[in-house]
Amino acid sequence: MHWYNQLILIIKNKSCVLALAVGVAALTAVNGCGGGSGEDQASGEAQTATGPISKAAFIRKATAICDGLTNGLLEKAERQEAEGITQPTGEEAEIEGVRTVLVPSVEGEIDELRELGAPKGDEKKLNAFYSSLEEVMQGAEKNPQRFNSELSNFERPYAEAEKLATAYGIPTCSQP
Repeated sequence: MHWYNQLILIIKNKSCVLALAVGVAALTAVNGCGGGSGEDQASGEAQTATGPISKAAFIRKATAICDGLTNGLLEKAERQEAEGITQPTGEEAEIEGVRTVLVPSVEGEIDELRELGAPKGDEKKLNAFYSSLEEVMQGAEKNPQRFNSELSNFERPYAEAEKLATAYGIPTCSQP
């Protein structure tokens, strides 16, 4: 089975959303995420009319950001499949996708999450998650072949980020 078709099955089963991102990244560039907030750059806390963001609001907004990236990649893959667009194949296409789409997309997602600020007292937990995910992306950028190999062998280079995100209540954010 072509790797693209395998990817669609993975996406539909939601068994490995990070593999989705890698596969779709190999296809084409994804529109960047944007938006700003009223973040206080010195404290890292988004200020609302009543103070820092609540944990419930953070979880709701973070989940929307992370689901948006996943859903955007899925929709793009399904649209290209429906339009009969020929997908690039081979290791070089996958490597290029990691470098040009996956890493920048996840880094943009991390930036958006940081822009939300952190609920009071949760800064260390969230920074640990961000650092863990950034470390995975740095590794992917430096050695995309190894990153792809780890995913192909069902290793989980993002296991620590997944653990931290799940513990905080934002599991979809650990699997962009």
